[in-house]
Amino acid sequence: MSPYISAIASEDEIDEIFDAKHEVQVREEYEKMNREQRRAIKFTDFLKKYRKEILLPRIKESAKGKALNHARDSLSIAMSQLIGILCLTGKPDNLLMWAHYADSHTGLVIEFDVEHEFFKQVFEDPLSPVGLDEDLSKDYGYLKPMVYNDRRPEITISTVKSFDSFLVKSNDWKYEEEWRMLMPTAKANKVLKDDGVDVFLYEVPKVAITKVILGCRASENLLESVKQLKQENKDLSHLQIEKMVLVEKDFRLISNIV
Repeated sequence: MSPYISAIASEDEIDEIFDAKHEVQVREEYEKMNREQRRAIKFTDFLKKYRKEILLPRIKESAKGKALNHARDSLSIAMSQLIGILCLTGKPDNLLMWAHYADSHTGLVIEFDVEHEFFKQVFEDPLSPVGLDEDLSKDYGYLKPMVYNDRRPEITISTVKSFDSFLVKSNDWKYEEEWRMLMPTAKANKVLKDDGVDVFLYEVPKVAITKVILGCRASENLLESVKQLKQENKDLSHLQIEKMVLVEKDFRLISNIV
């Protein structure tokens, strides 16, 4: 979620915005002066002091320096506060994934039905991060595959029309075969605190959960807990429970129904 932000806007866009807003913004500054100050200088003379030839180079310089750094920081904060991310893999038998994300094979994997409507949501209302196009709301609520590359995408903030440039990771992570679903945090069903940080939780319909696969080192207690959950929830009667087994002659896992 960290592309290289090379610019806020192109030179032509800055020229266009400046021409459209220059006089209005100068007048706003003029109106902020007290009455005596305004009597001492006419607006036409005040405007000459802030003519395009003086201001535009300063604005362009700021857009490459201080303003750009501020935009980068603001965008990063907005993304972390306004976007929730569900990260999934298309490969449930990957040894590294089990080691990294399932407590060294002692945890479990949950399989989802990606055809369920939960993974095909549509958001009409503009809920995009501050500073980005409202059209980005079209990217919420469904799974998108990650792209892997050796370089970060380079973006100009004003031209971002989708989250595609944010869904790129280093080739070092290619083995994950990751898919992501973005959700506006405003739609979270519950918000918890974890060490002072907000954690946004979304309720997944039970019918969208198709399988639970326990790690090859998972305890009997964990297995019994999953079985008990299935028994106590009629909406999980369809749930299939499996457990991974480490193949003796190969570096791979297979799953067996339990």
